[in-house]
Amino acid sequence: MGEELVLSAATPSWDDLHQVANGQSGHFTAQQADEAGFSAQLLHKHIQSGNLERATRGIYRITRFPPSDHEDLVVLWLWSDREAVFSHETAMQLHELSDALPARIHMTLPTATSRRKKTPEGAVLHFADIEDGEKQWLGPVQITKPARSVLDVATAHGDASLVAQAIDQGIRTGLFTFAQVALAGRYVANAQGWGTPIRPHGVDGYGHGDGAYGDSTANGDGYGYGRGAGYGHGMPDGSGYGGGAGSGAGLGDGSGYGGGFGDKFYARPISGTCAKPPPSDWPTLAAELGREAGAELRVAQYFPSRTMQIEFAWRFDRVPDERTVNTLRRRLAKRFSWA
Repeated sequence: MGEELVLSAATPSWDDLHQVANGQSGHFTAQQADEAGFSAQLLHKHIQSGNLERATRGIYRITRFPPSDHEDLVVLWLWSDREAVFSHETAMQLHELSDALPARIHMTLPTATSRRKKTPEGAVLHFADIEDGEKQWLGPVQITKPARSVLDVATAHGDASLVAQAIDQGIRTGLFTFAQVALAGRYVANAQGWGTPIRPHGVDGYGHGDGAYGDSTANGDGYGYGRGAGYGHGMPDGSGYGGGAGSGAGLGDGSGYGGGFGDKFYARPISGTCAKPPPSDWPTLAAELGREAGAELRVAQYFPSRTMQIEFAWRFDRVPDERTVNTLRRRLAKRFSWA
């Protein structure tokens, strides 16, 4: 067997090299070249003759190979010993969930990867063990699936406006449901001041009793009045973003008590697409329906696609059964004309 290996190394095979390069957008590593019988000296000779070109240290490209999309990703993937999964903002852009072009390429490597490797210029490295169900192939490389991509950006405290755009686009095109990206939705709500965390017991929140919530004005700003409702962000077209339970900035006289659940609670996201724009006080109405089911409103968001995303929370010792949750969902669907 040893003699066969020596013979293979001494007999360059363009067929073998092309076979490897065909699945890698015309690229190959020095190790793959060596396995096809091409020594470092022979590679250098073919670079000088124009048959090959060096993409980066230890990675080469067959010059006559037709150009293809995402060759920059292939080079980084080969640099990572074919272990990288492109993720975060890069994956969001590849899924067409964001209009922004990330300045650097984000990729995730297994946690066991050595941290001593020098990061390639223009790349951002993340380390995590991504399950097979959370990644997919894009040509010769792998990228994280849409929901995982959005959650990764939110977890890394990325641009909240881009995460909001991705959530809206992903739900609109059916790439994921709100339940799958609820944590990212909560990040957007908190980052933009559209949501308010549940406050501990005994902490007063300020609000104004029984008033309307999230009144829109010409410049798009609105304040919420309802009991413990918090701050609402209204849009000129009637859309808006509501705060959560137990805190708030009220206008006018009086203050309201902001009940809370402390650090332990059961959260459940519910979403729907409105057949028509909801009333400007929709977060207050949603909160009232939630309280009737024993829950407090935690996050409420309304996107231009008419997608309404709501998260309710129950006391940890009063977790609702599915019947209660389904009843609440039906009442929300009826109240806000969910299609």
